[in-house]
Amino acid sequence: MVRSQDIPFHRIPGHSPLFLDYIGLSPAAERFYATPPVKPKLEIFARNQSSKKYFPRKEMALILERQNALYGAGAALEEQVADLARPDSVAVVTGQQVGVFGGPLYTIYKALTAVALAEELQKSGIRAVPVFWMETEDHDLAEATRVFHPGPSPGTVEVARALFGDRAPSPRPVGSLTLPLKIRDVNTDYLGSIPESRFRANVRALLEEAYAPGVTMTLAFARLLRSILPGLLLFDPADPEAKRLAAPVFLKALENSDTIVAALRERAGGLARAGYPVQVHLREDATLLFVTEGERLALERESDRFRLRGSATSFTAEDLRHLMEGAPERFSPNVLLRPVVQDALFPTAAYVAGPSEIAYFAQVGPLYALIDRPMPVIWPRNSFTLLDPETAAELERLGIDPGDCLAGGERMREKTPPSSQELERLDELERRLDRDLRKVRAEIGAVEAGLERAAENARRRILHNMGRVRARTLRLSPVAQAVDRLLPRCLPEGKLQERGPGILLPLARYGSPFLERLRRETRPENFAHRVLYLQEEARD
Repeated sequence: MVRSQDIPFHRIPGHSPLFLDYIGLSPAAERFYATPPVKPKLEIFARNQSSKKYFPRKEMALILERQNALYGAGAALEEQVADLARPDSVAVVTGQQVGVFGGPLYTIYKALTAVALAEELQKSGIRAVPVFWMETEDHDLAEATRVFHPGPSPGTVEVARALFGDRAPSPRPVGSLTLPLKIRDVNTDYLGSIPESRFRANVRALLEEAYAPGVTMTLAFARLLRSILPGLLLFDPADPEAKRLAAPVFLKALENSDTIVAALRERAGGLARAGYPVQVHLREDATLLFVTEGERLALERESDRFRLRGSATSFTAEDLRHLMEGAPERFSPNVLLRPVVQDALFPTAAYVAGPSEIAYFAQVGPLYALIDRPMPVIWPRNSFTLLDPETAAELERLGIDPGDCLAGGERMREKTPPSSQELERLDELERRLDRDLRKVRAEIGAVEAGLERAAENARRRILHNMGRVRARTLRLSPVAQAVDRLLPRCLPEGKLQERGPGILLPLARYGSPFLERLRRETRPENFAHRVLYLQEEARD
């Protein structure tokens, strides 16, 4: 029997109050966004957005056609590109950094939510196309190269050193890095950590076809995502032609940087006054732009000039205008400006975001004046925990609900109080010791009063040590050991499962039927965390 279970996010520790209020449609949170994530409101926004004529639709269609042909597009994607070029279309956009081996599971969850949300709009008569914005310009190599190994000691391994040695590349757009010959060893090591399974050979083929020597991180990620989700348009914002189209936004951000930063800092103050965390802290000299000059460095204001942080290089405003005209590909937006660039290029009706992104989108609102458009609907992505049959059976045997598992080890232990015969014997022994030691203390006191205090101290020390024996017994009891064994399966490294393992691990065990199950279970209007009970397909 196919089973799933929804758990409200407020039962899962670690989520920000802004995210919880946003998915709960609280007016306190909604005032920081343009449109709430409600289907009728989204449809109204999408119809208004599709009536606009000033998006560079044809130019973007040519870019998408060229890029996706490189990634291995089929006829269905060519039709989507044609749809996006039409004046009545909208985009449902999501995105993620181009992490090694596809990044964490939530990358796929975001993509599937975007596909499902676009399909929902299509059913309402709105021409909607899902687009995945590959964050190829991010320069956080450490984050992009984290890979979760299941193995005997499961955990995250950073493979930057294994790929590039001790001399890791300087801060450069991660997507532009070329995979060296050592990627073969990294592939082999990762595949060796995956237990032998029915579909492991399929995963090996996927991995080795995508992540090969001489391929950029962008192309490797795109090939893998294309193999897993063939119906999704992929976009690389580092494309020089796309940069040319984005240059007017860069120029406005530069020319109005002091006003923009003041507005963003005021918005941050409003969030703080409302009791919400501020996700991105801006310096007063920020411009929201990066410039690539060998390295990707933040551009900052300095009196009447601009300089690259950590560098001696500086520019006048006129220098930067000329550079934007001649080489716009050297500029890239920071995390707050990126959504505005995205929505200048695409007729975005909705952006599918995770909890952290939803929090920083609350800061972005003032920037939309740059492009004279409203912020799109920020739509929460679907969220899943995958339970393998063994874990599900053990939780059921112990009487532990998956929600208690996601709440952490303390909650799990509260739900599984031990009642073993060994503990009952310890209780009886402690009672007998206390009774007998009190009797000895009284008899010693009758012989010599000064010894009574020593006897009482001895009694307390013995009972204290009995407490330590009890604690050790609890820690080593079969129930406690089961809890310790189960907890990393629900919360690997203390985090929701979707933030650790990647898509290749469940694919190796469950194959393509797992992807079909994920597609069926992805429901855009479900703002709860869904636990999926997985089953292996019966062999022929």
